[in-house]
Amino acid sequence: MAILAVKDISGIAEPLPGFYVTRSNGVEGEKTLSVAGYKTEINQHGYKLVKNENILIYKDEEYVIKTHKEKTFKNGVGVEVTALHRIFDDLINYRVYEEKSGTLRINAMLDFALKGTGYTYEVDNTDLPTSVEVQNFGWDNSLALLRSIL
Repeated sequence: MAILAVKDISGIAEPLPGFYVTRSNGVEGEKTLSVAGYKTEINQHGYKLVKNENILIYKDEEYVIKTHKEKTFKNGVGVEVTALHRIFDDLINYRVYEEKSGTLRINAMLDFALKGTGYTYEVDNTDLPTSVEVQNFGWDNSLALLRSIL
């Protein structure tokens, strides 16, 4: 069984024993977590950190909490959250404020879309055209540009 932990902006991390995790892949490749759990004596320190924009760590991958809903039950209080994989959150929040037009290689488009994000890529060129014609490629977030390349 994989361990779930939560980390706040200052880097403090705590385990979340007793929480239930469902990992999903979206239509466009987005990876999300749905997490639910009750506050207990064992997880009370981690429970306090389960807030929007804090990080869930599951199977060595980071997910940013985007929705947070506290609930009251007979047995006490609980929480349900959804979290988006860190790469999708990072790329949607990074904007490219320029554009390119013309005939570009896939690698040049990826370099342009991911410049400054800290992310790298590897391309399998099998069955791909050498280059493609693009118009007004840019002026968007890096995730939208990456999806456009795909």
